[in-house]
Amino acid sequence: MVVADLHGAKVGELALRVLAGEPAGSIPVVRHSPQRLAVNYRQMQRFGLALDRLPPGTQVVNAPTTFYQINRARLIAAGAIFVLLCAVIVVLSVTIFQRRRAERALRRAEEQLRSAQKMEAIGLLAGGVAHDFNNILQVVRGHAGFLQESLAASPQDREDIESIQTATQRAAQLTRQLLAFSRKQPLNMEPLEANALVADLAKMLRRVLGEHIALEVTPLPAPITLLADKGQLEQVLLNLCLNARDAMPGGGQIRIALERVTLEPADCEKFPDLKPGPHLVLKVSDTGSGMPRAVLDRLFEPFFTTKAAGKGTGLGLSVVYGIVRQHEGAISVYIEVGAGTVFRIMIPLIATELEPTEDPAEDGFPAGQGTILLAEDDSAVRVIAERLLSRNGFHVLAACDGEEAEAVIARHHGEIRLAVLDVLMPKRNGRQVHDYLKARHPEIPVLFCSGYTAEMLPPGTAPEPGYALLSKPYSSRDLLASVHRLVDECSA
Repeated sequence: MVVADLHGAKVGELALRVLAGEPAGSIPVVRHSPQRLAVNYRQMQRFGLALDRLPPGTQVVNAPTTFYQINRARLIAAGAIFVLLCAVIVVLSVTIFQRRRAERALRRAEEQLRSAQKMEAIGLLAGGVAHDFNNILQVVRGHAGFLQESLAASPQDREDIESIQTATQRAAQLTRQLLAFSRKQPLNMEPLEANALVADLAKMLRRVLGEHIALEVTPLPAPITLLADKGQLEQVLLNLCLNARDAMPGGGQIRIALERVTLEPADCEKFPDLKPGPHLVLKVSDTGSGMPRAVLDRLFEPFFTTKAAGKGTGLGLSVVYGIVRQHEGAISVYIEVGAGTVFRIMIPLIATELEPTEDPAEDGFPAGQGTILLAEDDSAVRVIAERLLSRNGFHVLAACDGEEAEAVIARHHGEIRLAVLDVLMPKRNGRQVHDYLKARHPEIPVLFCSGYTAEMLPPGTAPEPGYALLSKPYSSRDLLASVHRLVDECSA
């Protein structure tokens, strides 16, 4: 509008000059206006107008001049695409990472499952072997006991017989330890003298470790008593010593040291699992290659092992940890590469003194009276038990399986004072015979016998809680003590 007004005013002025008589040729004419057309670039972009449609010489205001201003839209689009691609890459990377982590966890779970299945298979195999093996040990122990009671035996013969008895006890204990790898057993807590426990085990350890390993035992200066499961503590020391042996293939030294410490409340801050009071310290150290400190956090994990594939199950130290915790104790480890390993176990001590064990030879039993039913499928074990009971004065009615036992009950229930039943028998097991007996003659007490412990028996065959279970191999004193106790309780 401003340009039009200026042009109109100029044209009017020229027209007046011509009308006033001024020659037209003397009037200068400007063919192009000195004013130029100006447009806003942003507004043209807003309305979608192209620059090539502007008249020549048009001034464009706010026109882009830098590379960014010229290509701003393209750069924004490219940036958005780049961010989107980065997000896609991140999502894919996280997905791949999680999948690989899940695959590794699945592989570990599969390996643990295979190991657990293998240990379960070993446990089932050991359970089946244990029953027959304990029956064999029962025969050996029974006949050794008869020889031991013979007056004709020489001192050397008696020493040999005692060695046989000790060997059968050790064999039965090793069977229970084998089963402990795959079956959790309740602790058989009893007062133990610490020095004697380690000294007895050291004899066996020296044979197991080999001649290239030197075993040194440092006992306590004075005997002390702890309440513990003897077999389980021996398992702890055995596992630690075997691990130490494997860490010293070229030979070395293992040291078992016993100490007595008294923990104060302040000390328990370092060991939150322990309570103040006296404790026994068992230290097992070796001169092996040690282990990296990085494995400390996983040392007691089940199935974790630093050994080569196929060389270890990864259960040894986890079993050790579990046993120590069952005893309300604590275990710590100090390791250093090239300087060996030290395991330190702390177990609470009891205040009572160890009661002296009675000599079975001097602990006699009164003469037995009445009739006892003896149901045992192993003929050799049946002969041993029948002989022991008959020598004590009882009249024994023997049966080789559950059906025969029920037939004997039906014929002689009026004179039977006690039924001694093997848990696992052909045709009818001990639990079934017990149920038959209780349904008809509940006044007759029952003593179960088995090569298994109650926790290892097949489902449906274990005696009900509260019933006496005598584990094989049992001694003559164990059998007679259980028989007289039940007979006396029934007569009272």
